[in-house]
Amino acid sequence: ATEFFCQQNSLMLEKSRQFYDEGKSGFRGKHRTEGALGKFLTLVEQGRVPVGSVLIVEAFDRLSREDTLTAFNLFTSLLKAGVDVVTLVDKQWFSRETINQNIGQLFTSLGAVWQAHNYSAVLAGRVGDAWAQKQKLAREEHKPMTKACPGWLRLSADRKCYEVIPERVRI
Repeated sequence: ATEFFCQQNSLMLEKSRQFYDEGKSGFRGKHRTEGALGKFLTLVEQGRVPVGSVLIVEAFDRLSREDTLTAFNLFTSLLKAGVDVVTLVDKQWFSRETINQNIGQLFTSLGAVWQAHNYSAVLAGRVGDAWAQKQKLAREEHKPMTKACPGWLRLSADRKCYEVIPERVRI
């Protein structure tokens, strides 16, 4: 989708500096502190990303899912540094100029960062509740929390206990 967008908008895609943060949490900020986004931000801060460059993301939630002010500050700091941001899902092109000319874009971006954080916060609560329930069942009913176990065991068909795999025990 990024390549197609670049072709449609006469942009040169810098293939040597593509950044992917697979498995880094945008909710907890690890993508910014430990991941590829952090490396990109460092390049921006060092002035090694030319003014007029475009950061293309699938959607705002790919840029950040941190709290609204942190995510919005990240977004606006990119714009202030002269880096435009494009969201592919809605084909929005955000720049310092477009934000100043169209206040609707400002509200759209603020709403998008709020929504990204809110979605992750709700999801984190649900996942936390599910793990708490699994832990409770493990303590009270000695029920396995997951099927993950040493290679010489397997989860029983009824998922109530682990079974020994005799031929794997020797190994």
